[in-house]
Amino acid sequence: MDVSAKYVTRHIKVGAFETEKKIPFLKNTRTVSDPHYVAREELSVAIAEICNELDEQGYEVISVFPTIGGVSKATTHSGYGYSVTDGAVITAKRIQD
Repeated sequence: MDVSAKYVTRHIKVGAFETEKKIPFLKNTRTVSDPHYVAREELSVAIAEICNELDEQGYEVISVFPTIGGVSKATTHSGYGYSVTDGAVITAKRIQD
């Protein structure tokens, strides 16, 4: 990142929400990813970390804009689609002394 720039942007991209699911009739679990939901905790932690880094570098965050990803499927008879937040773009402005 150019520390002399007046405005800077940072992009965060996170994956789908993951959870542990018990396997029937076994004592094991497996990690299951659900693409219909974003990993909210991971996204919120990443946003806070970047905002704090920008503050330490002398920038003031002016916007946090969510980014989305989408999926669509179509057959000869029907179709569907959905979108989900998959990250964010953070814009900051250098604080003038």
